[in-house]
Amino acid sequence: MDEAWVNDPGLSTCAGTGCTGCDHCCTPGIFPNDNPPGILQRWFHRRIGTSGIWSAEVDALLLWRDAPPSRNLVNMASGANASVLNASQLESAPAAGPRFRLLHSNCSGAGAEFVYLRAFNFRALDALPTAGTDEYLPDSLLKQPSTPFSSGTANLGSSIQTFEANGRTPLRSGNLFFLAGFRWLEWQEHFTLDTSTATTSTSYGASTINSLYGGQLGLEALLLTAKTFQIDTFFKGGAYYNNVAQRTAYITDVPGSSSVMTALNGCPASGAFVGELGINGSIFLSNHAQLRFGYTAFWLENIALATRQLDDPTTLVSNGNTILQGVQIGFEGHW
Repeated sequence: MDEAWVNDPGLSTCAGTGCTGCDHCCTPGIFPNDNPPGILQRWFHRRIGTSGIWSAEVDALLLWRDAPPSRNLVNMASGANASVLNASQLESAPAAGPRFRLLHSNCSGAGAEFVYLRAFNFRALDALPTAGTDEYLPDSLLKQPSTPFSSGTANLGSSIQTFEANGRTPLRSGNLFFLAGFRWLEWQEHFTLDTSTATTSTSYGASTINSLYGGQLGLEALLLTAKTFQIDTFFKGGAYYNNVAQRTAYITDVPGSSSVMTALNGCPASGAFVGELGINGSIFLSNHAQLRFGYTAFWLENIALATRQLDDPTTLVSNGNTILQGVQIGFEGHW
């Protein structure tokens, strides 16, 4: 048997005989056929160990997103064809959600973390003033007929959720950590423009779902530590495979017109990018509890945005980007 395994506490095969340096994990028959533990078991033991400090964080998150890129949506039906509504005017209200983090560090400071957050529902509504006549005109949406209308409402909704698992390696004197791990992130958007006249109604819609999978690297730094508080900051970034889906819909009750729906799935030629940065402060309430507050920002690149799908419903456009930023407050416990 490989002595490196036998002498590694918690990772020996043992099987009840000839065992040195064993701990509670070493019981007869724990590894079938006296085989040594697997690669994942050894990595987890080396990273986590059987002792150390566990930390759990629970935060309430409030995020804002930037407006979509410029894309004209509605013009005046007469005169100079002046723009009435642009996608860049759809400023969303903030979205709230939870953030959870579980962290374990061994005596040397090395460890692993698991983080999940979700924010929903970013919502932007823009209603056009009701006109006495049909004086508004959609701007070539979904390659469908532009029927004049007298009232309309644009609605944009979006949401984010992400899970990540990272290994943490201390650098220098223990106040700087190198992060490496895996992240999954989902970004959804849904856009509709509902229009009506005295006798008819029409709806233009586009939805996208971006599912990103990939690895990331990062740094976390402890900036300031005092008797009653501490301040830390972090940055993470990585390249991602984006499994994206698009669905568009044109629904109308205009005589002589028919409703049209399309759905596309695909992956962008170039990979997506996700960057995250933040700064947090903690106030020590006791030896085992802290009050947390901070700022977080996300940058998503090469994703499919709903308003980018309005030109041609038969083509999946995934070169959009968006920025999210906001604040959080919560509690952290240690044991």
